Amino acid sequence: MGWLHVEKPAALLAKEFSGVVIRSAEEGLGERRPRGSGGYEWWTFELDKTWKLQCKLRRAWQSKRRLGGRSEELARMAFHSVRARYRKMMVEAQQSQHRKIANSGNEDPWGFAYRLSSGRVRPPANVINGIAFAGVHPDGLEAAMHKIMSALCPDDSTDCGSPYHRQVRLLAAFMPSGGAAPPLKVEELGGIVKALPNTAPGLDGVSARIVRNVWIAAPREFHSVYAKCVEEGVFPNVWKDGRLIVIPKGNDKPLTDVKAYRPITLLPVLGKLLERVILRCASAISRGISEYQHGFSPGRSTVTALRVLLSTARYSQACYVQAIFLDISGAFDNAWWPMMMVKAKRGGCPPNIYRMLVDYFTSRRVGLYIGDRVEWKTSTMGCPQGSVLGPTLWNVLMDDLLRLPLPEGVAMTAYADNVTILIESVHGETLKDGSILLFIDWSQIG
Repeated sequence: MGWLHVEKPAALLAKEFSGVVIRSAEEGLGERRPRGSGGYEWWTFELDKTWKLQCKLRRAWQSKRRLGGRSEELARMAFHSVRARYRKMMVEAQQSQHRKIANSGNEDPWGFAYRLSSGRVRPPANVINGIAFAGVHPDGLEAAMHKIMSALCPDDSTDCGSPYHRQVRLLAAFMPSGGAAPPLKVEELGGIVKALPNTAPGLDGVSARIVRNVWIAAPREFHSVYAKCVEEGVFPNVWKDGRLIVIPKGNDKPLTDVKAYRPITLLPVLGKLLERVILRCASAISRGISEYQHGFSPGRSTVTALRVLLSTARYSQACYVQAIFLDISGAFDNAWWPMMMVKAKRGGCPPNIYRMLVDYFTSRRVGLYIGDRVEWKTSTMGCPQGSVLGPTLWNVLMDDLLRLPLPEGVAMTAYADNVTILIESVHGETLKDGSILLFIDWSQIG
């Protein structure tokens, strides 16, 4: 393992610990190399030929732009004609390939979708070029990467917002009262390490298997790092950077629409381990989640949510039961950090764990890698899809909605960000409008 200076601050100690783990893994397993052939499974000879022709015509047009005149106009028209044909072919290739990705998860859980998310297959750079933003295709891969990052990772603006939202920001800045969480015990951390799932590693390449072996080799040093993070209330920056993987949702939206893609963030396993420690030290946060939330809740699932719907319809005394299905567009990407922190504090979060949450939401970055290019963006809002804390914090954020005082004959149930309103009444239209207004009001302030 090497020597760790445990008297250092938690952030520096964690950085040193990560370096030791990475070096030890490289010495024992060899340097991590990307797997797979590196080729695009969907690429065709016709696409390759058209792409090369487009590049050739672009260079010809650029060389004649200084001269102007008829020759420049003809070169421009030739380039735009071939580029339009190339983009049409790209959209067709995109639709065919992404249908394959969307369906492969159902047919084979270890198929193409898994290999793409785990880094075993290179993400298709040219498909990114086929995505349109406000109906306009970006000019070049770098512009496309920047656009997709801005669309999938929105920014929180402190310059706008109502007085209510400004008050929430102020409340989030205050530490909660009460005693600190007890020191992290060796056996507690050991149990969390042993239960780590074998998910895809983050940018450092450190897998859950490596982490478990490090724990076996040096449990005392391992524990000292995480115990110090809990004691000081620190979430180290070295475990915050994530890699963005863009996977098609498989819905009915055209694949040229950025909303048809789901952003998955691959985070360092060592950081996700600390997220599990946070949940263990502040278990009261998730303990009070509404019974009507069936997503990310132990003992509940899509099956239990469906049972609620069917039993309500089957045993209702009303003439009919109306179900309204609501989906919060971009819910996880637009989750507001100050509100999540205020509600986590209200749920019973110890001061040192709350400081870790504040630090968790500070200086986070996400990078989109396409070939040898990378586009970095600082995160200011949203629950990273791929994190451990994200699902619990989303449930905390949404809990108020499921506790709203609803009219008689109206019930609400949810699975993650999908909400169903059940109405048992002859006055269905009136109750429907009122229930939807309650939902809209919550979404604007929550």
